[in-house]
Amino acid sequence: MKKTIRILSLIMFLTILIGTICSCGGDDKSGSSNEIASNSDTNLTNSLDDASSEAEPEVIDTRYRATREKKDKNFKYKNVKISCIGDSITQGIYFPGTYRYYLYEYLYSNGATFSMVGSKMSTTDYRLPERYMGHSGYGGWKIAQITEAMANFVACDADIYTFMIGVNDYLGGEDLANISNRYRQMLDALLNLKPNAIVYCCSVAPTREKVNGDDFDLNKQLPTICKEYQDKGFKVYHIDTFNLPGWKENDCFSQKDTVHPNEYGSQTIGYAIGDSILDTVLEINDKGDNSAKLSTRVTGITVDKNEVTLQSLEATTVKATISPSNAEVFTVLWSSSDPKIATVSNSGRIRGIKKGTATITAKSLDGGFKQEIKVTVTAAPKVETTEIFRDFYGSRDIWEGDTDIVKSGLSTWFPGRSHSLNTKESFDASSGFILYFTYSVSSNTDIVYANGYTSYSYGGFTVKIKDCVKELELYKDDKLIGSYKNLGLNPEMAVYQLEYRDGKATLIYAGEKVITARASKPSTTPISITTSETGRCIYATNINLKKFN
Repeated sequence: MKKTIRILSLIMFLTILIGTICSCGGDDKSGSSNEIASNSDTNLTNSLDDASSEAEPEVIDTRYRATREKKDKNFKYKNVKISCIGDSITQGIYFPGTYRYYLYEYLYSNGATFSMVGSKMSTTDYRLPERYMGHSGYGGWKIAQITEAMANFVACDADIYTFMIGVNDYLGGEDLANISNRYRQMLDALLNLKPNAIVYCCSVAPTREKVNGDDFDLNKQLPTICKEYQDKGFKVYHIDTFNLPGWKENDCFSQKDTVHPNEYGSQTIGYAIGDSILDTVLEINDKGDNSAKLSTRVTGITVDKNEVTLQSLEATTVKATISPSNAEVFTVLWSSSDPKIATVSNSGRIRGIKKGTATITAKSLDGGFKQEIKVTVTAAPKVETTEIFRDFYGSRDIWEGDTDIVKSGLSTWFPGRSHSLNTKESFDASSGFILYFTYSVSSNTDIVYANGYTSYSYGGFTVKIKDCVKELELYKDDKLIGSYKNLGLNPEMAVYQLEYRDGKATLIYAGEKVITARASKPSTTPISITTSETGRCIYATNINLKKFN
């Protein structure tokens, strides 16, 4: 290092000497000579900095995904069967959310060939092709129940099993002193039946109360438990799905649920599991399988709207179509160039936020084909209204009927029962009104509730929210005047508006006009809230009636 500095000092001396000689050549060169000396000093400083600092070591990615050899285009990859076992977090408690979708998305987008199998099929997450619907997630189950049912779970003959189980043991205070032994019994039940299985044990996922602090005790023991089985020759590994950066930086739960992650939380878990098992899946893929059947691949994507103009807080749905129609992986990924101007949901619902322009992109998961939608958002016109009724379901005094369900929000669990509420007071908004209400559902979404619905009524109009928000219906005087079916509706605390104005009734879901129909004026009647559901929880937090001025 000292030798290098001496050499550089000599270079600097010679440079200055040459500059001095050049400066004697004439008055017209004086400016240039000064510039040369100045530049030389700058270069010297940079050289000294380079000489005195050590080169950063090159980081080489040694993971299989980075080192795998490229295969011939006709190579048939060996399929890997993955089975996710757990409770309601694995099953998916909201429509459509579950980490299993994001596990599928991560693996597929990283070139894996696989299928997802289990003792049941998820039928409600429209983003999952049939090949990826299988799972063994059971709402409310504890570790011991998983152990008892293990024979059913291994019948799918998976290559890789993931476990995410234990939160219900903690919620129920289930003999926590022996929880690690019960976990070992669960692993024994699997490995006795499938000793060559590859097993990944995921941490008990965070809850809202345990997102930044205290671990579940089992999480601290899982690495040791997995090491015990590895020492016995089993392929049992740990995935830390508790201490993930995203949990501390973002809100991964809805306001009404402290246990089940929302869409972002599900993505955080799914991507973490996917990243942990990807190399194993790719290694098995590359063993090849000449008997494998090639699936139909995506060749393109189209959208039904290339330009959209919205008012602030207004929404519309753009439909994307994958080609060919029989392509196996039909999943579309949506994104916005500027979410501060316009957002987009995973079903293509575009929502204007504030004045400006943005580009929404629809991209096929298979093949990465893209279509862009130009969105222009304008300011929303001011509408003059007067509020004449509002309640947060906090006072029983203003309701008649089954007021036991009014408990700081309408929250019910009533398998096979019906409940009705009616306001004691009448409100005349027959010249035109907007009825706002919130509604969400928590349910076992693998069950089909063909006859279950919740209804909100005023002035002879009735909105029916049916079958976990798979269908909306609008009635006037018991006559159906409009309906809307869309698997992209999200039931998690959505805001609805039933609007009547100038002889037209409109149902607005999360800013989007989903039903519009001509209708006669409303009668002057009380607001009537009627719930009729089967086997699920209903959450409602607010109802608000305004009349147009």
